[in-house]
Amino acid sequence: QQNKQALATKINANVKDIALTTSTTDSMNAILRTLVLIPGDEILIDMHAYISHRHVAEFVSNRGGARLVKVYSPFPIWKKQDYIDAYIDAITPRTRLVILEDICSSHGLEVPIEPIIDYCKSRRIQVLVAGANSFAVRKVDVHRLGANWYVGSCHKWGLAMKGTGFIWAKEDSQNLRPT
Repeated sequence: QQNKQALATKINANVKDIALTTSTTDSMNAILRTLVLIPGDEILIDMHAYISHRHVAEFVSNRGGARLVKVYSPFPIWKKQDYIDAYIDAITPRTRLVILEDICSSHGLEVPIEPIIDYCKSRRIQVLVAGANSFAVRKVDVHRLGANWYVGSCHKWGLAMKGTGFIWAKEDSQNLRPT
């Protein structure tokens, strides 16, 4: 409980909204495998996203007959608006979930996720943020971000031991079920 309280303080969350896991990938699996998708639904993920996150998104999409859309975001990011536009242009009426990394695992650049989250919220599209590379490096305020889920690992930059992942879930997005 003490660890959860320290984590809650770090990300501006309530302890009751946090679950401890073994890693960001474990957290992604816990969330994505609970989604009920139907043929035609879409999940968006950055083509540069961490490979295990892309794999679980692909597995879940295939299982439900949905389509995994890999967003071809510009690299390097010269203008933040180009990155934002790449996501917004990829969103369709069939988009059910957008997966974002706030610091991309493959190139280490901070990406402008806030405008994308705001756009998704205005269209009632769920958002999952993978924060494995940002947690403890920059200020994270999950309430200000407004995503449905924020997942991370404390071992990378938080200097905790391996096996210290977490899920933060917005209150209306806590209906996760074991898989």
